[in-house]
Amino acid sequence: MIKTISYLGLGTMGSGMASNLLKAGYQLTVWNRSADKCKPFARKGARVADTPADAARDVDLVIYMLSNDQAVEEVVFGANGILSEIKEGQIAIDMSTVLPATSLREQEAYAKRGVDFLDAPVFGSKKESAEAKLWILAAGNKAIFEK
Repeated sequence: MIKTISYLGLGTMGSGMASNLLKAGYQLTVWNRSADKCKPFARKGARVADTPADAARDVDLVIYMLSNDQAVEEVVFGANGILSEIKEGQIAIDMSTVLPATSLREQEAYAKRGVDFLDAPVFGSKKESAEAKLWILAAGNKAIFEK
């Protein structure tokens, strides 16, 4: 059962999704390149991570919605990136819109660590994100998706 979630990327889409996770009662950790965007979430009870690696530590699920392939490269594969801390048994979900090659590279890297991965880009915008009405396409293991 998923109880603890980290959400990385609190831009137009991510801020709405992270807010809805808090409203649903999850223990939430947040991280954003611009740390100021984390402050409203901290006031609502979220833990603020110092780095993507810190965000990936000791949670059931790591979700990220980043602006482009380069941002995914930095946040996932970079120094203090998610891959430096994520462990076997955790789940990672990339909700960014990126090239298929980027998603395949992520999947391979996570699989080597025993981490389940879902590639889950979304359709919608700020309004749909805030109202929890995004359309999400998920690719990956169906059992992990259902979990």
